[in-house]
Amino acid sequence: MTDGAVLNLEAVQRARTYVEPSNWPEPDFSVLSSRREVPPFPLELLPDGWADWVAKAADSTSAPPDYVALPLLVSAAGLIGNARCVQLRRGWSEPCILWGAMIGAPSAGKTPGARAVLDPVKRIEAGLDEQHKEALADYERAAEVAKATRGAWESEVKEAVGAGRQAPPMPAEANEPERPPFPSILLNDSTQEAIQRVQAHEPRGVLVHRDELAGWAAKLEAASGTGGERQFYIEGFNAGSYRVDRAKFRGQPLRISRLSISMLGGVQPDRLSDLIGGKDDGLASRFLYCWPVPVEGVWDAPEVSSEWAEQALTRLHRAALPRDDTGRAVPSVVPLAPDAGAAFGEWWRAARREAESAGGLLAGQLGKMLGVAGRLALVWEFLHWSQSGSAPEPEAVSARAVNSAIALVEDYFRAHALAAFGDAARPQDERDAATVARAILKRKPRLVNKRELRREWSLEGLSDSKRLRLALEQLEQGGWLRAPEIAETAPGRKAGDFLVNPAVLESG
Repeated sequence: MTDGAVLNLEAVQRARTYVEPSNWPEPDFSVLSSRREVPPFPLELLPDGWADWVAKAADSTSAPPDYVALPLLVSAAGLIGNARCVQLRRGWSEPCILWGAMIGAPSAGKTPGARAVLDPVKRIEAGLDEQHKEALADYERAAEVAKATRGAWESEVKEAVGAGRQAPPMPAEANEPERPPFPSILLNDSTQEAIQRVQAHEPRGVLVHRDELAGWAAKLEAASGTGGERQFYIEGFNAGSYRVDRAKFRGQPLRISRLSISMLGGVQPDRLSDLIGGKDDGLASRFLYCWPVPVEGVWDAPEVSSEWAEQALTRLHRAALPRDDTGRAVPSVVPLAPDAGAAFGEWWRAARREAESAGGLLAGQLGKMLGVAGRLALVWEFLHWSQSGSAPEPEAVSARAVNSAIALVEDYFRAHALAAFGDAARPQDERDAATVARAILKRKPRLVNKRELRREWSLEGLSDSKRLRLALEQLEQGGWLRAPEIAETAPGRKAGDFLVNPAVLESG
């Protein structure tokens, strides 16, 4: 019999003939978990002034620094938007667009941490109201002039037609001017249609904050049959052109020359599957993830002033937005400095080889990070520039910016992506080892045998002898199993037998 917590009687008898090891190691129970250890956000990789501000803002909100640093990077990208792009090499440029996903429980500090950055962004947007009021007043005056001019022209046309003369051409002043759009920088949980209309008259791009990314992703997955909404956001990550024939804007089909959407949102751990699962079109791989260890918080930390941050972020948003002869936004290209290009190229060659050899979600993430690292370097360079009110705008991305971006990708964001992807990003032998380990915990056998595991335990995918062997090797290395020693008076060891660590059997 093999059901429940008991193996067959033959296996029980065999276990009694083996010598019980006296030096079992502590079993590694992390083999069961898809949640990997993650490093804290490396504040030293931010420009000095911003590193100090993020640390203070995190203390004042009792949030991990990660929940302030990631919103800062994403918001900075959104404020710059289509004003600048980074040229990584000839023929390869990346837009200033980042997506960030903050993972954590409802009480982990995601909202307070992000608010430390988003509140200054909202105030920047509110500060544009006065400019909009002035522009609106100018529009209303021009609209009245146009109305009066058109009325006078219509009277002239009517008189000319009545007298049999050629009607005069309509003067340019008779055309109604375009109403100035309300300034929009930050959109909260907006629909696709709302983003389209804002983006149609906001060539710099938009910053979208979504309270719950899992619900957004689930909605996209439900509508994946049409593909339109998922493709809309993918184009928004790439600053691609976009046309909507069914939506009208100024009486014409809506056309967006550079759809630019930087996006920030939160997701609870038990909803992660809604974000990273579903259609494998690279949507989930475009996010930078952070899943920090919760902090106790500093109860009496002083409130950090946001005035400095608001002034610096305002400078990013005021970066000139170039336009071509047709009025379309055409970003200024910021190249890598020569030493920065050499450093990026060396890393890129190794990182591309690794991405090509990976599989599943990890392969997509590593592939996207090849370009995202360049975007991060551009954001780093402009964050560094934003701290000074007098320094000229950077003409190139420095080696320090590139090296900081590479270190962020390699040492921080990769680890947090693996924690987010969980089993989906683990190597096959680790996933198989977890399958066997969970079965051992359920059955509590004193002895397991490779052949019996393969033929009788009905473990998914592990009827394959090689995969099972590699899984058992993982459990041996993790202190779960050990090939037994044979008592002098006992018969020889049966091939494929493994004793189970008593600490595993006694665990909850």
